[in-house]
Amino acid sequence: MNLRKDRSGAFDLFIAALIVLVVVLAVVVYQAWMLGLEAAPIPAPEVVERTDTIEFDYIGNFEDGRVFGTSVKSVADDDVSYPKSLSYTYPADGTFNPVLSTIGGGFVEPGAAPFLGMENKGKALERAILGMRVGETRVVALQPEEAYGMTNVSLLETRTLVETVPQYEEMSTITYSQRFSEEGPPFEGKSLKDPFWGWDVYVYYLNRTNDLVIIRHNPTPGMVVTPYSQWNTLVEDVDSAANEGLGEIRVRHQLSPEDADRVLGQSIHEKFIVTSVDPEAGTFVADFNDERAGKVLYLRITLLSISKI
Repeated sequence: MNLRKDRSGAFDLFIAALIVLVVVLAVVVYQAWMLGLEAAPIPAPEVVERTDTIEFDYIGNFEDGRVFGTSVKSVADDDVSYPKSLSYTYPADGTFNPVLSTIGGGFVEPGAAPFLGMENKGKALERAILGMRVGETRVVALQPEEAYGMTNVSLLETRTLVETVPQYEEMSTITYSQRFSEEGPPFEGKSLKDPFWGWDVYVYYLNRTNDLVIIRHNPTPGMVVTPYSQWNTLVEDVDSAANEGLGEIRVRHQLSPEDADRVLGQSIHEKFIVTSVDPEAGTFVADFNDERAGKVLYLRITLLSISKI
């Protein structure tokens, strides 16, 4: 009996010693593994450097929050959360793509079209993007001299709220064809719609030998037209005997100071923004500058990819 008991005790001691040895070895192996992890260098995330080609999404807005451009479709489609500026245009083909550019070369790639007009090819924006990591978002504020330049005062036109238009208007057949391109050739008595004013006109006189067409404008006092596509204009008076027989139509543009920077006008060939209205002086200012000129721009940049050379 004693011999059996001694053997059983020795076996138990052996098992206990074996378990202790396994635990000690496990602890040693775990500590060695942890030390190896601490010693192994963790690679730093790639950041944007000069000569890198990058892709990024952006939302561009003015100080008042109005969006003038974006590469994000959900932003373009949401006019409640992201009210749009006057000159904002939705892509004609309805597609939205990230901006593609190579740092150091300026925004000149076709995919960088939204920034092609920036001063110095957008170098200030490039500098702001340096050091960004994929997935990072930065808000960059660009001063006018870093973005689309200062306002060109030569592109500001002061116009009168009350305007006079000759009732009879002379033009060549070429000018007539350009102005009434969808109406066909002229003949005396032909009724037309003036494409700018929107009121009725008719061909009063035609002399093909002298290349002369005279049209007569026929608005009626009290009618309201929209000559610049965005605001109402009241026809106040029509005087056929005024202006040495050429007649005179007096109209009043119905603009108020609250319309400043909120109305986009369409001239015959160009668009402009009404930047101020002075009822006392009877004038308004038509600004033919790019809407982004002279303004601080805020660009929310989200980096999507970095390609190293």
